Amino acid sequence: MVKVSKSIDEIVKLKKVFSCIDCGKCVSSCPITKTGAEFSPRVIIEKALLGFSFLEDKELWLCFTCDSCTERCPSNVRFSEFVEAARLVAIEKGITKNCLYCKRCGEYFVTTPILEHHKKFIEEMKLSEEFLMLCDRCKRYDVARKSLLMKARGI
Repeated sequence: MVKVSKSIDEIVKLKKVFSCIDCGKCVSSCPITKTGAEFSPRVIIEKALLGFSFLEDKELWLCFTCDSCTERCPSNVRFSEFVEAARLVAIEKGITKNCLYCKRCGEYFVTTPILEHHKKFIEEMKLSEEFLMLCDRCKRYDVARKSLLMKARGI
């Protein structure tokens, strides 16, 4: 794992979180908030700016880091980058209860709140639980390997 060695205050400055003007565009563009989940990028930003502890908050771990909020932000707050950096700080501090690690390579790849949020879709799609517990890189490897095997068998 890469050593983070940055404080939340440093990350706030680097990701322009202090520039938030509290307009709400991040909240209105967020796919998580549209599903009815209790999530608000603004709340996470406010906690960071006011010095509150938020590394164990479910909200930090529920963000998809999809960049919808960043794309709509008039202040160019790089929220998804802030979330990823804050998560790495949390992991470095041993706060890992919301992390899932790839069964093959051992890298952190998704959060338990995100997986819980998608559980009903995962069940509907009848996806293999083994496949879901792999990071994107290992999933691509599996798909490529299976494609080669199918091609070799003439399927």
